[in-house]
Amino acid sequence: MIKTAKKTYYNNLLIQSTIKTKTTWNIINGNINKRPLKHDISFLNINGAKTHDSQVIASTFYTYFSTVAQNIHTKNTNPVDVNNPLTYLHNAFKQPIPAMKLKFITSKEIKNVVNSFKPKVSHGYDGILIKILKLSVPYILSPLTYLCNLMISTGIFPTRLKLAEIKPL
Repeated sequence: MIKTAKKTYYNNLLIQSTIKTKTTWNIINGNINKRPLKHDISFLNINGAKTHDSQVIASTFYTYFSTVAQNIHTKNTNPVDVNNPLTYLHNAFKQPIPAMKLKFITSKEIKNVVNSFKPKVSHGYDGILIKILKLSVPYILSPLTYLCNLMISTGIFPTRLKLAEIKPL
């Protein structure tokens, strides 16, 4: 009797769910006593000083994640080598890099990628909502395909597309 009740309960959960995969994994994890770990950061050790101030913690994470790429680049780059491109390339690439050939992208591939985005109201640095992008894909597919293939053929990736917003949760 209990097994049937559980089965009915789980079936109802799945039927009512809008995200079936997530619901399925929640049921599985609940039955094997695997609960997601919560990492509640109530304090942080910053330069040897322990702080409980959530604003300071958020600010510290923001500063770290917004500068980590630049710090890695600066640490791995010798300023003298940057001024002489041939010396820099010689030191940076001791062994030859295997040939890499990028294939052009088809409109169908771009359409599949855009359609795979979750229909959220979030946006990237450009401010274009994913919902708007998904709605406009039939109208912008051809120019978008052209631009992507132009980036591949020229090897130039626009600086504006290299930017990101960092928002600590």
